[in-house]
Amino acid sequence: MRRLFYVVPMISSILPSASSQTLYGLVNLRDAHILQDIQVIGKANVEDSTLSKNLDVWGTLVANETTFDQGVHVRGNTVELRNSTINGDLQVSNYLKKPRVNLDHTQVSGRIIFNSLTKGSVEKDEKSQIKKGVKNGVVNE
Repeated sequence: MRRLFYVVPMISSILPSASSQTLYGLVNLRDAHILQDIQVIGKANVEDSTLSKNLDVWGTLVANETTFDQGVHVRGNTVELRNSTINGDLQVSNYLKKPRVNLDHTQVSGRIIFNSLTKGSVEKDEKSQIKKGVKNGVVNE
């Protein structure tokens, strides 16, 4: 007799929670004010916006002139922030490729945390700041 087993905990850990808004594919947010947790599964382009709650991206994040009032978690290998502010931690998780973060005139009030097998890389200009440092990564100015 053959039995089928389902791996429900693994599936439920990658599905979006009910308390957040989930967007799929190429997501362009411009001049937006988001008041709840948001998850993007794909590429997130955010411009001239304010996100009041947590942002989770399963892919790539590119932001310009944006304020993130809480933490940002990107499960991918590329984050590009220009003229932006993160009032919390920036986490980048990728176990397949070396994660990298590019900061241009950007302020991070918390830490940048890389969850990966290799050390992540932060490329930043002289006007960008990371107030609480970098965990599991190096900073190149």
